[in-house]
Amino acid sequence: MTASPPLSKESLKFRFPDVAETVLDDGTPLYVIEKAGEDVATFGIYLRAGSAHDVRAGATAFAAEMLTRGTVDRAAEEFDEIVEGLGSSIRSTCDRDTSSVYGVSLNEHFEETTRLAAECLLRPAFGDREMNTMRQQFITEAQIDEKDPEWLATQASNRVCYRGHPYERRRRGTIADMSSMMQADLITAHQRFLSAPRCIIVAGSVNTNEMRAMFNELLEGMPPVKFNPALSRAQLSENSGCLAVNAEAVQTAFRISMPGVELDNADYPALQLITGTLGGYTLARLFSVLREQKGYTYGAYAMSSVRPWAQTIDIVTSVGNEFTADTLQTIADEVSRIASERIRIEELENTRQYILGTFARTNETPQQTAGLLWTTLLHGLPRDFFQEHIVRIQRLTPDDLLPVQMRYFDKSRWAIGASGIEDVVLPALKMHVHEVETMHI
Repeated sequence: MTASPPLSKESLKFRFPDVAETVLDDGTPLYVIEKAGEDVATFGIYLRAGSAHDVRAGATAFAAEMLTRGTVDRAAEEFDEIVEGLGSSIRSTCDRDTSSVYGVSLNEHFEETTRLAAECLLRPAFGDREMNTMRQQFITEAQIDEKDPEWLATQASNRVCYRGHPYERRRRGTIADMSSMMQADLITAHQRFLSAPRCIIVAGSVNTNEMRAMFNELLEGMPPVKFNPALSRAQLSENSGCLAVNAEAVQTAFRISMPGVELDNADYPALQLITGTLGGYTLARLFSVLREQKGYTYGAYAMSSVRPWAQTIDIVTSVGNEFTADTLQTIADEVSRIASERIRIEELENTRQYILGTFARTNETPQQTAGLLWTTLLHGLPRDFFQEHIVRIQRLTPDDLLPVQMRYFDKSRWAIGASGIEDVVLPALKMHVHEVETMHI
């Protein structure tokens, strides 16, 4: 087993950077993290409509990713050539809840880069040639995904965690959805996310007044906000499982979920420490047992997944077929143990150090803290949320954690998504959940 690293005795002091907040003439909030001396500046235009809001499955993802594939004024090749010639990057995408255009450039090219981003956001071409190219790319990626154990387990997990909810759908839709996607579908999705609630976040060596004037000009054609992004809450199907059948699998993949909490829930800091202890890093329990002791897998993870309309505690791993039943039993044993036993102080300190160190390393620059700002806005959190969260992480004791362990780590409430050979996986699932569904992709 890997030796524990020396523990830091220093407290982590995190202060969220100052954020200048203003509003464009059309009411769009603009947030600016000014940091003099930065060579690189970034911007993000975030729109509160994602794949979960699709009327036609996959249309939002298709439309969002097509934004940078040519505009009304420039062919895709010309657009790419200009962006690359500036040494800049512009990307457009969507997740379940939002669509976004994100850019990064040197200071000297920032205005031109944002001008190009506004052009692709407001005036995409959705040309036939580029649509056909992207369609084939999507289909090829989907065909690869449909043979991937982890991807299949995620689809099975989505079924038991989000059954009947928009989160259950694939972000890009099925291969059939992609094959029949029309330009009119993209135009409709584009109009929908342009009219969704939105904001802009800029970070770097910039001036707030100058940013407001620039974005007022560049985004003058944005339609008024009229789309309501609210969804119903997803309900996890407790004590149930779903198996994505893969007759040729040499591995079984698991994605096991239990009900979680929102970021602003008082139990969230404790849950982060508990899931970290269970499977957050290489010294965690699941790693130690399944990888170091039994040699079943390269990794076994536990984490909290927090979306605006669903929150889960997840355990993820993949093992050889012959280890399927014992792996699931081992996970069950570890969940029972963490639900009932006080975590040792040495184990807690290792987890705490890992979480704090990771946070510090990944939130050093204005551009990185812009991501934290977006998280607070998406989830309706106070501006000092992460500052206070880090303080709470450092104060919690094993006695503080035990009631939270007992409250959330309950095998009778879990939902298991899995992929693999039916005769191998199904008997193992039936030992641990009341109902099991099979799905064929």
